[in-house]
Amino acid sequence: MLSLAEELLLIAFDDDRGVVLTCDAILDYGLVGAVLSDLILQDRLKLELGNLVVKKNAATGDDILDSVLTQIAEAPLQAPSKWIASLSAASEQLRDRLLERLIEQGILRREEHKVLWVISSPHYPMQDSSSESESRDRIRAAVLEGKQPDPRTTALISLVKACKLVGEVFSETELPLCDRRIPEIINAGFAGKSVTDVVNCIDESTLAAITAAASVQ
Repeated sequence: MLSLAEELLLIAFDDDRGVVLTCDAILDYGLVGAVLSDLILQDRLKLELGNLVVKKNAATGDDILDSVLTQIAEAPLQAPSKWIASLSAASEQLRDRLLERLIEQGILRREEHKVLWVISSPHYPMQDSSSESESRDRIRAAVLEGKQPDPRTTALISLVKACKLVGEVFSETELPLCDRRIPEIINAGFAGKSVTDVVNCIDESTLAAITAAASVQ
C-alpha cells in the first residue's frame, strides 16, 4: 500500500509530461502534512494541547515516516504548523525520496529534459497508472457516489483540497458537487480532529510563506 505522501504526489504530477500540476511550495507543505497525517492514522502521533506529541514510538516500517517520528520525539513540543514549516525546509529531499520509491516500484519513470538546451530538468511520467487510479477511484466514490470514506481516504481528500488539486481529480462539470461534498466529508470527521488540524495548517503555512516572500520584495 502506498503512503499518503506517495498517493498525493502521484495525483500532483501530470501523467504524461511528468511535471507538477500545482504550486511547488503548496505541494511541499502538502507532502509534509501527508507524512504527519499518516503517523497520526497509524497511531504514532496525537495532538495534545495544540502540540504534536509522540503517542507510540514503535517503527512503522517506512523509513520516511520513521525519520520524521524520531525528529518529533527528540525535539521540544511544537504545534503542527511549526512542524510543517520546519520539515518543509527539507522538502526537496522528501520529494526526491518519494519519487525514487515510486520509480523503484515501477509506477513512475525518470526522463531527463533540457531547459534552454543546457540545464537538465528531470520529468517523471507515469509508467503504471493502477496505483493512482485506485487513489482517484476512492476519492471519486466518496465525493460523487456518497460512499462513506475510511479515515485514510478522508485524509487524502483533505490533502488534495489543501494542495489545490481538486480540479485534477474531477471534471469541470463535477466541481459544483465537489464544492458541497468535500467540506461535508472533511467536517464529518472520519479522519479525526488531529488529521484535520494538521491539514488545515497547510493553508496557514502557505499563507505565511507567501506573506514572508512579499515582505522581502
